[in-house]
Amino acid sequence: MLTALPAIGTVEWRSRDWSHQSRFSLGLHLFDTASTVVRLRAGQFSRDRSVEPGDPTLWFRYSANRVQWLAAESGGEGGFVVGVVRVDFRTAAARRARSQDCWIFGPPHLTVHFYGHQPLGFDIPHGGFGGMLRPPIR
Repeated sequence: MLTALPAIGTVEWRSRDWSHQSRFSLGLHLFDTASTVVRLRAGQFSRDRSVEPGDPTLWFRYSANRVQWLAAESGGEGGFVVGVVRVDFRTAAARRARSQDCWIFGPPHLTVHFYGHQPLGFDIPHGGFGGMLRPPIR
């Protein structure tokens, strides 16, 4: 587990070393909450997914990008919560060590923003799906 987003779930991470190049993947495991929309952003790659309570951990593809963003929005008629996590794997890759035929990575650096129980129509400043994770303009 990397971190927990209150009322949403836990953000997970995993790593692989392919051809001596480290790759990282983020995932989200929901608490027993409402349906949740999740967006991952890694470099130019951006993907939205939906996850339901009881689903297994939602994993995104491995990426060589050292900085990845994951945002999750969950809610209903009473309002919503949004969590945004910026994960910097540069420090994890720098601290990797070989141990019995596998690579072990130190934990990455995190920045977490959480906007709790906002009424519908509330504008989230500089976060959520609006600011930090906006898909690239082509």
